[in-house]
Amino acid sequence: MSAGRTGLKHSPKAVAVAALLGYLFILAAFLYGSGDPRDLALIGRKYIERSNISRTITIDPGYPYLEAVDGYDGQFAYFIALDPANARYYVDNDSYRYTRILYPMSARIVALGNPQWVAWAMILVNLAAITLGTWAVASWCKWRQLPPWLALIYAFYVGQVIAFTRDLNEPLAFALLAAAIYVFDRYPRFRWVAAVLFGLAGLARETTLVFPAIYALWLFLRRGLPAGERLRTTGLLVVLAFGPFVVWQVIIWRWLGTFGFTRGPGLMAVPFESLGWLYTFNRSTLDTIQAVLLPSLIAVGAAIVMVWRQRKLVTQPGIWMLLANAYFFVILLPPAAFWEIYSSARIATPVVLTSIYVLAWSRQRTWFYLCAGMWLAYSATYILNPAYNMLDRLLWGVLTVGDR
Repeated sequence: MSAGRTGLKHSPKAVAVAALLGYLFILAAFLYGSGDPRDLALIGRKYIERSNISRTITIDPGYPYLEAVDGYDGQFAYFIALDPANARYYVDNDSYRYTRILYPMSARIVALGNPQWVAWAMILVNLAAITLGTWAVASWCKWRQLPPWLALIYAFYVGQVIAFTRDLNEPLAFALLAAAIYVFDRYPRFRWVAAVLFGLAGLARETTLVFPAIYALWLFLRRGLPAGERLRTTGLLVVLAFGPFVVWQVIIWRWLGTFGFTRGPGLMAVPFESLGWLYTFNRSTLDTIQAVLLPSLIAVGAAIVMVWRQRKLVTQPGIWMLLANAYFFVILLPPAAFWEIYSSARIATPVVLTSIYVLAWSRQRTWFYLCAGMWLAYSATYILNPAYNMLDRLLWGVLTVGDR
């Protein structure tokens, strides 16, 4: 296949549209019945009743807030989008939640500041992000003479599906990341654009900054370029990619008293240390091992074998991106994230993304399709119940229409 082929089989746009249609179905399945977009944010009564300072973060007497559980992280993005200045009184870890500011502020902008539109705006932002990210991955694949439809594995990976159905920031962060990588690799003259996209991705999720860090090191060590040019290109990448995050962290520190990136769960000091904490294997932990840990280790093993067989690949940044993300965000995951598939799968999304990129240098792809099967199997499991309930009610409604 050449990069210049056309038609649906080779069209990144068609792949992106397929992802969009799939997520519209997922959205319909998860909202069928209530039709209230706030359902995806999983709002717990504990946090929305925490203060009465905000005029927009208030109790809706007609809405069934979660009583038995505290809710989930999407509620904090929702609160920030509703009232950026006062949401700090309603979140569990203020400086940490504000660190990932891009998603809630994007939703607020899309909603034109109207509180009634914010919940739908959050969904629209993530729908657009899924579509953009899928297009960027498909375009990269086509350029590297890989099937563009491989991007659907990225789109429907269980971590992405979980993030979308819970109003979380990962779809936007990784869409910007995928777009940055495509521009950086495909259009060297516009690497400053890629650097800006990396900077935006860092404001959506700080862990994405691993990618520009590896690219910066690669540029700095690259042979064949004058020292002055290497310093200029590396410096520009570092400033544009890391500058927004650094500036925003200083603002958070001055405002809330602590740096947000220091308030997260952190990483373990010893590889696989979280496995030692597993006195009992609950269902969610077993899912993490099967859908996150095992495929990540298979991908790492495949990358190591590739480098062993083709020593020149040691200079490819894509290989190091896969190894770094698997090490930091799977092997060193803290117990709180490792025990819960809803967290671990989202954090490990870059492993899926970099596994697709590594295929450009892989002589065989069996390892990847084995990983893809594990990733997508859990997506199907996650979607199956709400999809079944929606289709069952729709079919029952059609069969009984004559009885009304």
